[in-house]
Amino acid sequence: MRAVAFSPTSREPREKLRVNIADTARPLWRKGLISAVAVVLFCLYGCGGAFEDNGTHLAYALEKGTSELRASNASELVVHYETLDSSKEPYYVEITPSLAAGQASNIWGSYLVVSGKTSGGTSYHNRFVFVPQRFYVKKDLGGPTEVVLHKDRDHFTVVELR
Repeated sequence: MRAVAFSPTSREPREKLRVNIADTARPLWRKGLISAVAVVLFCLYGCGGAFEDNGTHLAYALEKGTSELRASNASELVVHYETLDSSKEPYYVEITPSLAAGQASNIWGSYLVVSGKTSGGTSYHNRFVFVPQRFYVKKDLGGPTEVVLHKDRDHFTVVELR
């Protein structure tokens, strides 16, 4: 049965709506949740390298170096890398070989680690550079590290770390 009331300005019937408050709140709650998630994602995107560590920072430098080397006619390129920390902070860089001795598979498994206040490691560099042997350099006084990349057609190899 419908409840009917009359409008005070006219004699036309006006329906009284019965509203369930929970049904009204659900869409607002969903919109609020979606808005909150969108704000968080936007903030994370806007932070850029806020979650970047020294290892990932080096991998990104190697990626940029391979892009520059690919675009050039040169066969070698020196990537100058500095940590995210103070330039005077001590740190070390270690890069393990892409293929272990006696490894049957052809899947590259190199890992690089950079110490320091924002230390970290990654295997991201396997996507674009081959590492034939273990490389290690320790910088007691901080300063830049140089990574020498060699290009052979479309293959890029780390040949020196200094």
